[in-house]
Amino acid sequence: MEQVINHLNEVFNQARIEEIDRFSRKMDDSQRQTIEHITQNMINKILNLSSNSIKNAQQQGDEDLWAEALQQLFVK
Repeated sequence: MEQVINHLNEVFNQARIEEIDRFSRKMDDSQRQTIEHITQNMINKILNLSSNSIKNAQQQGDEDLWAEALQQLFVK
């Protein structure tokens, strides 16, 4: 489970950084820092929800199913 969440973290953060970099020339430093903070918090919340779903599935014996579903949804 931890490997799946770590991989999702890498994928999400790479996308986040690419998008921030793409628009960074339109932002001053303060705006960029605010956007970085907000988007990092969003990723943390998404990963926390994913982690909780896998933990709940693990208790019901469905951990592999949830881990596979998350990988199929979010990993290229």
